[in-house]
Amino acid sequence: MQNPQPQALPEVIIETRNVSRVYPGVTALDQVNYRVYRNKVNVLIGENGAGKSTMMKMLAGVETPSSGEILLDGEPVSLSSTHQAEKQGISIIFQELNLFPNMNVMDNIFIANEFFSAA
Repeated sequence: MQNPQPQALPEVIIETRNVSRVYPGVTALDQVNYRVYRNKVNVLIGENGAGKSTMMKMLAGVETPSSGEILLDGEPVSLSSTHQAEKQGISIIFQELNLFPNMNVMDNIFIANEFFSAA
């Protein structure tokens, strides 16, 4: 009896379909389609105010889309918290310098693991 062929992993890991994020008086993202490919360098570039940070925050569960959907390995997911995103293997390191001055670099990088390690 032959071993079954291992199922190929999808090429697209994360996909957004028609994702919008609207704040009072501002549309930060307007029906954005974006793909993150497995084993590739993925880049999101744009001018200031284009919505790059908003997109990253949605993928990390910090913000939720006003409309549209996020897919992980082809399946729709709800990333309504950083904890849910972390369970899916998604996290973010913010560009702002919001560090804990009494901690070293490594402890600052892994601070989120401290909060969720007991869960």
